[in-house]
Amino acid sequence: MIRPAVRLAVPLLALAAGLSAGELPRASPAAADDLRVSGLFQSTADGSVKYLPRSALLALPGVTHLHEKPADSIAAADLTVLPIPRLLEAVPLAPGADGLVLVCSDRWETMMPLDLARTVHPYLMLEYAGRTPAQGWPRFSPVEGLAPYYSNWSPALGPRDASGTPYGEFDATQIVEIRAVNMRERYAPFYSGPLAHLSPEASEGRKLFIKECNMCHPGPQGVGGNTSQRPIAVLEVHATLNAAYFRRMVTNPKQFFPQTVMPTHEYFTPQMMSQLVAFLTEARAAGVN
Repeated sequence: MIRPAVRLAVPLLALAAGLSAGELPRASPAAADDLRVSGLFQSTADGSVKYLPRSALLALPGVTHLHEKPADSIAAADLTVLPIPRLLEAVPLAPGADGLVLVCSDRWETMMPLDLARTVHPYLMLEYAGRTPAQGWPRFSPVEGLAPYYSNWSPALGPRDASGTPYGEFDATQIVEIRAVNMRERYAPFYSGPLAHLSPEASEGRKLFIKECNMCHPGPQGVGGNTSQRPIAVLEVHATLNAAYFRRMVTNPKQFFPQTVMPTHEYFTPQMMSQLVAFLTEARAAGVN
C-alpha cells in the first residue's frame, strides 16, 4: 500500500532544517546522522564533501509513505522514504556521473547504476514507524543495524530488475554517504595495466569478483568496500597457494569462522570457483595488489 506524502508538513520541516531546497547540501554537518554526499554531484565536483540533514531530506518533495516490510527479517510498519531519483532532483549530478556508490559505516560499499535507480526507484528509509534511528529502529540482523540510512526497493515505487546488476546488490544498511561516480573510471583499475590482458577464464572470474566480492573486499588500487579488511592481495595468496582452503572458505565461511558476517556462496558452481581462482591467480602473477 502506498500513501501520498503529507505535503502540509513540508514548510514546517524546511523551517526546522533552516534550509531551502536551493541551499542543499550544507557545507558543514548539522548532526551526527547527516547523510554525506561526495564525488560527481554539482555541489561536490570540486572534491568537497557536503551534508544533508535528515530534517531537510524529510522536507523534500517526493517523500513517500509506504506500509511494508523493509526487509524479510523486519516487521511491516509505516515507512517514510525518499526515492533516490527525487534525491537527485534536489542534489543534481555533475556531467559524467552514471553511478552512485553507497558507502556504509561498516566499510561496505555497493554500486547503484544510475539507469537502474531511475527505473527501479530504490529508496532511502528516513523513518520507521514514525521514528528516526535515534528514536529506535529494528536491527537487520543481530550483528547488523539499519541506521543511519537504509536503501531498498519497493514494488510500490518501481519494477524490480530481475536480471540484477553486474556490481552486486544495490540495497544497503548503515549508509553514511552517497558518492556519485563515473562507473568506467571507478572500475578502470580492474581492466587496465596488468589486468588488461587476462585469459578468458580469468576474465569471467573478474566479473564474479566485481559482482560477488568487491562490496566487501577491495580490488586493485583499493576499489570497493573493505568490511573484511581482506584486500585483493590476501585473497590472491589464498587462491594461488591454498586453493582448496580458498574454495571451501568462499563456499561456506562459517565452517571456519562461525561469527563471520560473510555470506555463504554455496550456489557457486565448480566452474565459477575455477574462474574466480584463475582471476586472483593471474592478478597475483601480474603484481596486482
